[in-house]
Amino acid sequence: MEQKNNAWQHGRWAVLCLGIVVLCVLTMHYSWRPVVDEGASSSGDIEAVAEFDAGRDLGVSSKGNRVKTPKLSVSSHVNDGLTTLTISGVITSPEKQAIPGAQVSVNNALVRLPREADVKTAVTDTNGSYCLQVYGKRDSVWRLRANATGYAEAYGVVSGRGKNACDWSVSLGRFAAVSGIVVDEGGVGLSGVDVYAHPAQSSTNYARVSSACSSVVKTGVDGSYTIADVPEKTPVHIIADASAKGYQLGLTDSIESPRSDIRIVLQQGGCTITGHVVDHVGTPVAGSQVLLFMTSVLKIPLSSIADKQGAFRFDGILPLRPMIMFAVGRSHYNSDVSNEAFCKLSAGETTDVVLRFDPPSTRFAVRGKLIDDGTGAPLAGKKMRLYWVDGRRQGNWGSETTNGNGEFVVHDVEGNYDVFFYDDGLFPAVRQDAPLAISTKERSRISRIVPDDFHQVEDSIVVRAVQVPQINFKVVASDRQTVEKQAKIYIAEGNSGKYYDGDGTCKICIPPEMPDERTFVAIGIKKTGTGDRDLLLGTEEVTAGEARRAVLRGEMLTRKLVLERPEFWTKCSVRSVTSRKMSPEDRLHLVFRNTKKGEESMTQLWDVAYDPTRSGFREFPVLPGYEVGIRYGWYSEQTPGSLASVLYHADLWLLPEECIGKELELDFNDNNKTLVIRK
Repeated sequence: MEQKNNAWQHGRWAVLCLGIVVLCVLTMHYSWRPVVDEGASSSGDIEAVAEFDAGRDLGVSSKGNRVKTPKLSVSSHVNDGLTTLTISGVITSPEKQAIPGAQVSVNNALVRLPREADVKTAVTDTNGSYCLQVYGKRDSVWRLRANATGYAEAYGVVSGRGKNACDWSVSLGRFAAVSGIVVDEGGVGLSGVDVYAHPAQSSTNYARVSSACSSVVKTGVDGSYTIADVPEKTPVHIIADASAKGYQLGLTDSIESPRSDIRIVLQQGGCTITGHVVDHVGTPVAGSQVLLFMTSVLKIPLSSIADKQGAFRFDGILPLRPMIMFAVGRSHYNSDVSNEAFCKLSAGETTDVVLRFDPPSTRFAVRGKLIDDGTGAPLAGKKMRLYWVDGRRQGNWGSETTNGNGEFVVHDVEGNYDVFFYDDGLFPAVRQDAPLAISTKERSRISRIVPDDFHQVEDSIVVRAVQVPQINFKVVASDRQTVEKQAKIYIAEGNSGKYYDGDGTCKICIPPEMPDERTFVAIGIKKTGTGDRDLLLGTEEVTAGEARRAVLRGEMLTRKLVLERPEFWTKCSVRSVTSRKMSPEDRLHLVFRNTKKGEESMTQLWDVAYDPTRSGFREFPVLPGYEVGIRYGWYSEQTPGSLASVLYHADLWLLPEECIGKELELDFNDNNKTLVIRK
């Protein structure tokens, strides 16, 4: 009996000691984290610390790319809004047959240039099915890529906002051949020229950006070539590169394979751009990707990777074309995007540029309170939206609804930001607490300029608003009952227009200072096909005073905007009467204004690409009672922050009776920027 008691005592002490050891191990594991490399993992890493944000209010000290997180427990990530998202689907052939063995990969869209550690991959089973689990913020966007032997790659994006699972199923296309010949200006075939396909559709997935979406082939002795692996029925440019021989890059218009008649003529005088990528202290940044946009030629940029000295080079660049360059870095969230460089070179010219990264911006939370400017009372249940441009030059939206005390919080804001009100009958008060200011461009927002020395984890603001009357425009079909969804609505406020799209309704706030006699002109349009006449159109006018009187009756003024097929049309063509060479990228823009109210009721409608060498006449609708404004312009050469801005250089206003049923031949004079009817 005594031996049994001793054995029991020894066993009890052994269990107690083992429990103490386990407790110590768990305590050490959850109370201390080693130094973490931010770039070490991303979407594919289930380890929560990979998504840790050093700019948050966790008291984190950082140095370089390494972040030390003392006493950070796994439970704290719940407050960061992290969650697991399951992405699944089926990969099929063009005939909708399952493709087993296809590879599907995913990475967080915040990582522009993903490395192997940033990507998570799955392989489809015999049914073509796959399943991936990724870990990140609840509102993260994820980029996907699917590929299989013998098929063209497919790309897509999914969002984790408001969901735990989503489907991404896709059919992979096949390859087709493109063949032709490369010749010089005298028509002689050029041998040994590199020829490849370049994607023609724009993409923000920089992992896709390269100079080729096919293999690179060389022309034969007679200049002929065949590219066998061009993605079928996908818009591409065919590029011929003989820059080593002093030729410009040869670029075709956008085509789709298969094709067998692509003739490319190369011209002498290609330009060269060299440069270096450095950080804010001048240290070379190796491995960064330099993107070169020829704004009027290619929608997807040419790409070059900086070497160990940060050097890069582009050869064979087309002369006299405006170009924009910048570099994208390879930090965990790729927040480092360099300054932009603009240039336009003469034939054969060489230039050297320096692309510099600024220090990363501080991320912070915006804690605000919304109050009524007249009474000072908090405004509850109102949706606030903040907009800012981050270090990656990407626009960001953060939305929150005010609580019972009129308070809201938006996280991860970076730099200057704008505060917007939407569809709540709110308007920014003219009087705002510093440092908030009314935007001079648009009275529906206020701007916050963050001081250069701002390094706080939180920015506190008080926003003053006034509650104003609204006009609700409801777009309906000609039967006046059926709602026309996906219609575009243009609202004239003064001599500028606003554009809405989506559910067939839009609300317009009436600013307090707007006089009762001010007229709002709404023009609705819905495209029903690809032709010029495949559209529905309608107009509606209402004054600010009508909206205010409706509020006194306890109502919101609602007007139906009826869309019908236009009865009256005009045709238009343009030619240049100066030395300026007209381009396929030229644009025509249609504007309407009430014939009696002039500029105060002008509303913009839409613009169309106009190729003077191919299009001939373009048709436009004419509305009785409204002047027709025709604008002519093209892509701007150097517009900082914009790669595809259109500047309109000439206007022509016509009364309805001057253009209904007529063919208008217009002359554009680039010297004095006039557009007139040809006599």
